[in-house]
Amino acid sequence: MRALSDVDVAECQRLIEHKLKRYFNGPVTVDREDVRSTTMLQILLRMTAYDSSRGSFWTFVDQVATSSMVDQLRAHRRTKKLVSLNTPIPTGDGQWRELSETVGCPLDESLDTKIDLSVAMQGLPEPDRKLLQEKLDGFTPVELAKQYGVARGTIHRRLRAIYRKLRNQRYSF
Repeated sequence: MRALSDVDVAECQRLIEHKLKRYFNGPVTVDREDVRSTTMLQILLRMTAYDSSRGSFWTFVDQVATSSMVDQLRAHRRTKKLVSLNTPIPTGDGQWRELSETVGCPLDESLDTKIDLSVAMQGLPEPDRKLLQEKLDGFTPVELAKQYGVARGTIHRRLRAIYRKLRNQRYSF
């Protein structure tokens, strides 16, 4: 394992700053210090995996930093913002009314679909229900594979089996 000198740490910090501007510039609202510290921690944790025969040290650090920031950006995008139906919104004619007064039929149909799906999911075993819920929450098969410690293909096979079970219950997507 290679030890990081003060110069290496400073270079890592410069690289992280560069990547931070690239991935988190603009309308993304995220705590930059959290991103910096998480990325530096990932670099330090993965130092044991560095193999000089596979490439230069800085290429390795660059890849770890990029992966860490992309993961953090995806996690940030997955967070859902909830808005109360009592939120006042402008109507355009200088008046305000609650969001609940403007909600139309498409939301109601979506709600029916979600209710049907939640009923269908109750017929699934707990591990299947958990995996499907995480997929519906926006996790990619790659992220799920890392989380469960299995191959991506295993996640795809499990999801196909779950979809088949739901179709057999007369529910489909």
